[in-house]
Amino acid sequence: TGGLGGIAPMPVPEVGGLLGLAAAASGQNAEQKVCIKFLMNICPNGDACDMKHPTNPFDVNRWIQFFNKFECKYGDACPADRCIYNHPNRPGYSGGPMILQGTSL
Repeated sequence: TGGLGGIAPMPVPEVGGLLGLAAAASGQNAEQKVCIKFLMNICPNGDACDMKHPTNPFDVNRWIQFFNKFECKYGDACPADRCIYNHPNRPGYSGGPMILQGTSL
């Protein structure tokens, strides 16, 4: 549910250099799309899903923050409790506790 229609989910940009080698060695497809339902914690396909399920919490948080920047096409009438898109009068689903960079005291 939500905003970008045919545009979302966005493909992961191709990475060169050492990061590209690491992705190639791990068998990750640089063109694989991120599963929005996984980000919403509702993907029914689990490990059988054809889309990417990021395992790194920082990547999950980054993708959720990315989609939170776009307006939901349903606005306040959105039926999804966990919609990761932005709504006029309610925040988008954040995926749980925010992951902050840096150190804690």
